Amino acid sequence: MAEVKVLYDHIGGTLCVWWDNPRDEAVCEETDHDLILIKNRAGAVIGLENIHFSAGRPEDFKVVVETAADYIPAAP
Repeated sequence: MAEVKVLYDHIGGTLCVWWDNPRDEAVCEETDHDLILIKNRAGAVIGLENIHFSAGRPEDFKVVVETAADYIPAAP
């Protein structure tokens, strides 16, 4: 089963999303849109960090998971 980790730091104002092991982080690359791409040694993106992010109080922060199947109409 695939696993996604989400870390919201309300004090630092960041949101990190990982779809691979965070311990595999080797390099980070900042983009022009307050996003940092987190890469492994092979250069594959394994996560991202959104800087200057605010969702208010941590107890109000929610994560909703949807898949592509949620958007594909059922066959008639």
